[in-house]
Amino acid sequence: MSRRELANLTERKNQLADRYVSLARSRKSKPARERLLRKADGYRREAKDLANKLARKGTA
Repeated sequence: MSRRELANLTERKNQLADRYVSLARSRKSKPARERLLRKADGYRREAKDLANKLARKGTA
């Protein structure tokens, strides 16, 4: 995967995480909120992993 693709994918994962946090705030049900926040955390974790991969690729 190219550096540009990794950067775009990282940005998209962060956007998805933001979207799920926003959706979680609008939910009244605690289980629904927690489910959406877990999904947002997963996307944040994936974005962090991709950013680390991008950083390693830049130094190699």
